[in-house]
Amino acid sequence: MNKNFFRKKWKLIVDSLISIIVIATLIWMFVDFDRFLQPDFMPTGKAAKLMIVITNFLYEIGGKFFTVMIFSVLAVPFVYRTIRGLLKDEPIINDDNRNIILAPGNMFIYNGNNVYIEKITSTKDGYSGYGEVEMGIINKLKKSVKFSNIRINENRKVISGEVEVLSEGEQ
Repeated sequence: MNKNFFRKKWKLIVDSLISIIVIATLIWMFVDFDRFLQPDFMPTGKAAKLMIVITNFLYEIGGKFFTVMIFSVLAVPFVYRTIRGLLKDEPIINDDNRNIILAPGNMFIYNGNNVYIEKITSTKDGYSGYGEVEMGIINKLKKSVKFSNIRINENRKVISGEVEVLSEGEQ
């Protein structure tokens, strides 16, 4: 297996744990808000002290609900990205010969043009699927493509297989 595959899995696990901590902290903040404003002991870390200052500042501006909502709005993109990563149903295909992972959203190069993968499946002869290519030098045009039995090298350039541009409405 490729190192990037394991790195992505570990990142997803760590992000999931951080998301759980963020959600639990927001719930705790909503339930026991006074502890955040005036803790029993003064924290020693710079980040913790800054958190208390920011919390007090937001509380003075808009109160408890406003403060919790601001922190929630700041946390939502991170938590959403983590949940989306957990629920993705995208195939991750590993080319064992070259240790290159191809998945929707990745890119490979064909005849000097970048092809962005939208759908991909593994075949015994390589990868097949659909994508989008940027063609042109100045005015780049985006066209749909179908690729069949492609293999790529470590520089993500196609070394075998077919890539054909589809006419409008095909796919």
